[in-house]
Amino acid sequence: MGISVEQLAAAWARQDDAPAGATVVVDYEISGRMRLGIPWQVRPVDALACATVLRPSVLPEAEAVLWVVALVAAARATGARPGWPDLLFTDDGRQVGAVTLEVHLGPGTIVSAVVSLRVDVVSLGTALGTTLNRDHMVEAFITHALRCSALAEDQRAELLNEYAEVSALAGKRVKAKLLPKGETRGVAVTVDPLGMLVLESPTGMLERLSPVTVLRVDPA
Repeated sequence: MGISVEQLAAAWARQDDAPAGATVVVDYEISGRMRLGIPWQVRPVDALACATVLRPSVLPEAEAVLWVVALVAAARATGARPGWPDLLFTDDGRQVGAVTLEVHLGPGTIVSAVVSLRVDVVSLGTALGTTLNRDHMVEAFITHALRCSALAEDQRAELLNEYAEVSALAGKRVKAKLLPKGETRGVAVTVDPLGMLVLESPTGMLERLSPVTVLRVDPA
């Protein structure tokens, strides 16, 4: 039992210098939250929650690309389709999970990052037509989070191509709800090397969205 997996993992990283790959898994979160503090409302018996510490050599201005690291790792571990910047979907568009990112910055550097995975295992397993093994998913999430973190450092194009392969949004027309209010629409053509979602309007104009400016992105 824990307040939230990312809080436990972040404390481990900052206070006890947890190494890359150190992971927290809890059976029951007292206060599980998705991005922006949105409550994670899935019955504990149906849910998987884990968080992994990373030590990426990524400049702070490219912090958003670590959302892509989390999404690709989650997709490879679970079989869900990642949206952007945080939600996970079934092939028919049902939301079944989310990732979060918590970054600890130092002077001009990222000291540590914690990527978390939350997924409704029962709903996703039903959608995939199989029974999912939580332990296997946790092991796969750790493996792919470390692999994708390394790609973000020196093979970022490969990471972005992998995201495009598994994405629920790539090449589709989407609607982005913005913060604090408003929305924008366009075709999700790519995620750029800084981790920004690039939308193309019908006139060909490109708009880059940062995770901090977006409430959520859905197929239009």
